[in-house]
Amino acid sequence: LNFPRLDLQKRMTVIEEGITRIFAMQMPDGSIGYWPRNRLTSVLNSTFNGGQPSTGHPWCSAYAGLLIALIEKDADPRIATLVPAESAGRLREYLKTWLTKPSSAELAASYSGQALAAYALALAGKPETAAHERLFDSAQLLGVDDRALLAMAIHLSGGLEKSVRALLDSSA
Repeated sequence: LNFPRLDLQKRMTVIEEGITRIFAMQMPDGSIGYWPRNRLTSVLNSTFNGGQPSTGHPWCSAYAGLLIALIEKDADPRIATLVPAESAGRLREYLKTWLTKPSSAELAASYSGQALAAYALALAGKPETAAHERLFDSAQLLGVDDRALLAMAIHLSGGLEKSVRALLDSSA
């Protein structure tokens, strides 16, 4: 995350503000909602929903997971220290659960978000290879961008190069 016109201190401030905004939308289950007030709504809903808090949006969570992984991979190690480990860990656990135990409705409606989540986790060094295999087996249902994200996830996790090539060749 390079901001060439900003000095390091200003860059760190901007990135820290972004991280704070992302995690202000984190729900009790680790997911990320659309708005910061979703967290309050979740707590209130749990009172009327049999003690079950509502959750954030899986695609928002996957996108946030990618942003956090990119921040952690920044060339300047001081930037990575801005990410709160506990919040990032909860987000990754949510993404892992979503990838490994999707409901049939979530599965059919969210291949794009799952490819993004798979890439985010692989970039963070926490790949879910079983999810890679499941998504690879459903490659015909993935869009071009989604196949590219899955190919990058498989590559980062040391997966089979022939799988990466098959996904990229089918994207052409």
